[in-house]
Amino acid sequence: RYFAFVNKVADGLATKHPDKLLYTFAYQNYTWPPKIHTPRPNVIVSLCHMVPACYSHRLVDPNCPKNAEFNTLLGDWAATHGNMWYYAYTCKSMWEQMPWPIARRLAEDIRRLNEAGFQGFYSQGSQGLWGQLGVNFRVMGATLWDPDADTEAILEEYFRLAFGPAARAMTDFYDTLEGAYSKPDMHVHHEVAIWGPPLLPADVRQRCEAALDRARQAAAGDESVFARIAPVEAAYKYAALRVIGLEGEESWRRSGDSAQLAEAAEAYREIRRLRTACRGRRSLP
Repeated sequence: RYFAFVNKVADGLATKHPDKLLYTFAYQNYTWPPKIHTPRPNVIVSLCHMVPACYSHRLVDPNCPKNAEFNTLLGDWAATHGNMWYYAYTCKSMWEQMPWPIARRLAEDIRRLNEAGFQGFYSQGSQGLWGQLGVNFRVMGATLWDPDADTEAILEEYFRLAFGPAARAMTDFYDTLEGAYSKPDMHVHHEVAIWGPPLLPADVRQRCEAALDRARQAAAGDESVFARIAPVEAAYKYAALRVIGLEGEESWRRSGDSAQLAEAAEAYREIRRLRTACRGRRSLP
């Protein structure tokens, strides 16, 4: 029904504005290619990685059931319509600001789209989260420009130029998050209360905080590098506090121990203080 409607609009557009194209989504409950109302040639269809979807693994990962299904869907669309775009989530934790370490996965997905003949790429992100997402944007931009670009070389250049003497420590920080995020049994979608705590358990938080400590030490005396580390640390701290809060809530539900609920409440109060400190700033004061 949706694409029947789209085609009627496209037909009217072709009559009045034959040089124009109609842009629309294949999204949520109308993600699958229509069997009857194939989109008109003057329609751009932007396929959204929403349902079925896992955000922690590559589209071509055969061991990820949701993405394996979506990868088949992607191929079906490529065979159905010749004017395909892709709608990617370069940040999608339902506004919870969880880490989204997908730079390497983005590069692999862009190569898959290029091979399938997709012609455009649209991403949903957040310009206010440079500390969390800057590396994704850099790799995404470079790979869209050249799908054969060397991802590891792009990453090395990014961390070296952004963090100078702290590059090694900041690379370790990112790799720790990416490793936790892309584990075989980690299937991220939108339920942050489910996947947030397994993403940032206590041991991962310890490794992240140790890497950030090393980065600050390496950057001592270099204010420009310090200023770039600060928003990364602020974004991480927000997410870690959210996970500590979720862990405390869950422990309280299981045990009824009010101390666990008090720990969660303190984490959320600290989030409010952090938000207030960061409001209108690019980094922590």
